[in-house]
Amino acid sequence: MTAPEIPFNRSSLLGRELEYIFQTMTIGQVAGDRTYSKKCHALLERTLGVPKALVTTSCTHALEMCALLQKQKSRIFAGSSLAIEHS
Repeated sequence: MTAPEIPFNRSSLLGRELEYIFQTMTIGQVAGDRTYSKKCHALLERTLGVPKALVTTSCTHALEMCALLQKQKSRIFAGSSLAIEHS
């Protein structure tokens, strides 16, 4: 079975997205690093088998985070590896 195609720069509804949007609006958590961001972090960490995964609100934010992490890599990740994935 092939995955459904998701058009570039277009929203798609494949499941319970509207329910989740309603929940975030109801509890007032429309900014990042809240309930659903943390659920995404946990899902990625479990699925990928990594100790830490982060999501960002944009490619620009991801690139800024990568630059900061790369700059601090030798101090923060001594003896570890830093993998930066992109699509």
